[in-house]
Amino acid sequence: MANRRFFDTTAWRAIQGFGPGRVLCSADNHWKSAGLAGPGPASAGGASFWLETLFDDGSNRYIFHVEGDKIVISRDGNNRLRVALSNGGDRFVFTSTSTQKAGRAPAHWAIAWDVNAPAGARTGRIWRNGVEETVIVLTDTGNAFSIYKGGIAGIGIHAANYAYLNGFLSEFMVWYGEAPDWADGSVLDSVYRHGQAVDPGQDGSRVTGTAPLVYLSARKELGPSTWSTNRGTGGAITTVGTNIVARRPIIGYGDSLLAGTGASSVAANWGAQMSRAQERWFWNNGIGGETADQINARLQRDIAQHVTEHPEAAYILEGGYNSIGAGQTAAQIIATAQEMIDAVPAGAKFIYIGLPNGSTSGEERDGARWQIIEAANAGIKAYAETRLPNSFCDIRRYLIDDALTDLGLTPTAQDAADINNDVVPTQLRRDDIHANDLGHDAWEIAVTASLTAVGAL
Repeated sequence: MANRRFFDTTAWRAIQGFGPGRVLCSADNHWKSAGLAGPGPASAGGASFWLETLFDDGSNRYIFHVEGDKIVISRDGNNRLRVALSNGGDRFVFTSTSTQKAGRAPAHWAIAWDVNAPAGARTGRIWRNGVEETVIVLTDTGNAFSIYKGGIAGIGIHAANYAYLNGFLSEFMVWYGEAPDWADGSVLDSVYRHGQAVDPGQDGSRVTGTAPLVYLSARKELGPSTWSTNRGTGGAITTVGTNIVARRPIIGYGDSLLAGTGASSVAANWGAQMSRAQERWFWNNGIGGETADQINARLQRDIAQHVTEHPEAAYILEGGYNSIGAGQTAAQIIATAQEMIDAVPAGAKFIYIGLPNGSTSGEERDGARWQIIEAANAGIKAYAETRLPNSFCDIRRYLIDDALTDLGLTPTAQDAADINNDVVPTQLRRDDIHANDLGHDAWEIAVTASLTAVGAL
């Protein structure tokens, strides 16, 4: 699992301050148009939106798609922004040079194109956070052409109902028949200024002087249900599912156990499952191999900004297993965990996930490492629950005592031996300590139950 660091959240704070909010896009929540209204074929166009993605799965994920691949804006398998334009014969495809990876700060993207020229003379330009990209042209064939916007259009999904975007959109605008001149600072300033979102007017017309074809915004003063009200000129947009404005974020700090190591894919790890099921933005700051001291150092460094940017956040804390290998005692692990717990602002909801165990020598019942794990968990639980009742997630006991039953699994002979030795069953582990997909399912159940118990969900 790649290291994930805390990222600057100024962008979302700015959007929230302006008022639109961010809306979750998923298989269950996206938007469709039976056919965008307005003028006929046109050669120029553009877009502007804020984007944050939740998963990197190596697939092309659609942000905007018009049936027949006439206009396609997506995040490709390399996490780059991809724009494809076609009239069914002639084609122009270009991508950004920078990427939009999961776990990174939300970014503002501005796009402009004009295909009223033969191959080699067309223009496709992309700006990310106010800086123009050196685009990569992938396909450039045929003569000058125009694009017909007719047919079903999907926002956050392919028009044929697949390859949905897993992430958040805000202030989504598409122009048709004109290409916004983003190189003109005053035009770009109408949507993005000094890292902040700017109010483009109720119908988006402050950008170019005329309203865009599509303008979706979940302004706070009007509520999330207004996201699917197209403020542009292209007619009705229908919500498939629910307009879910991201609720209180959950911020996590830990090691590889938090990061999700062992899952077969990012989408399968327990944190991603919890984020989807609970419709919460989970900032997973898990870094593999770190001791509790290292995790605590990052938390102490970042907590002031978290409190400023997201005073409503809940927290998931985890760490200490790697500290045993670093030679630390249970008392030292407990002391560091106490510092982490004390860093959580007064009144904030939090849980601390305890230390699991596995097949490493000494982690069986009464072994040297087992004794440290037992003592550390007892001490962390006692301290955590003086701050907030039920805030200790005893993941080890759940995995050993209840997980197989809850998942409808029959214990194998090895599982029975593991349980007899007070060790997490092999059927739930990828290796000596990390969970496999079944284990991640179990972690999601346990963590969700703990978050619910403290009122964080």
